Amino acid sequence: MPVMGKLSKQFYEKFGEQVTNELVDWLNQVDATYRSDLREFNELNFARSDAKMEQRLAEFSAALDRRLAEFEAKLNAQMAALEQKLNVRMVALEKTLTGRMEELEQKLNVQMAALEKTLTERMNALESQFAGLRADFKRLERGMNDRFETMQAQLDRTISVQKVSLIKWMVGIYLASMISMAALLRLVG
Repeated sequence: MPVMGKLSKQFYEKFGEQVTNELVDWLNQVDATYRSDLREFNELNFARSDAKMEQRLAEFSAALDRRLAEFEAKLNAQMAALEQKLNVRMVALEKTLTGRMEELEQKLNVQMAALEKTLTERMNALESQFAGLRADFKRLERGMNDRFETMQAQLDRTISVQKVSLIKWMVGIYLASMISMAALLRLVG
């Protein structure tokens, strides 16, 4: 944009119109040169700044990728350790439950055998004298069998509930870790 300044009448009278117009032209040329130089300088500074910004973004991206890889490695290691602990605990729990079930089964077998022996002896001794009691003893034997089956069914239900609870916990932990991983991947992506 040229300098459109008006010079005073006195300036024109003292130096003349030609010199004054040359001075105005020269000032306009200087202004255009400075503007051109300033534009080039600004473009160079912008290019340098843009290059620095791209370099910094690349460095930041590399650092972020490195940190995410480290985090993922730590998370995978922790997940593996947790899975290993869960497996150890599951094996221990299964072993404990199996042991307890075997103990209970053994105790029940011993008690049932003792009860069966006692009932048989009493029934044989009383059979000759009390023929009418035979039906009562049969009902008693059926009741004991029903109790045994009820206890067995309760034990089976308890074990099933414990297994279901353990499976729910395992699935819950697995889903929570997968959701966390998905959220992290979504944040990274």
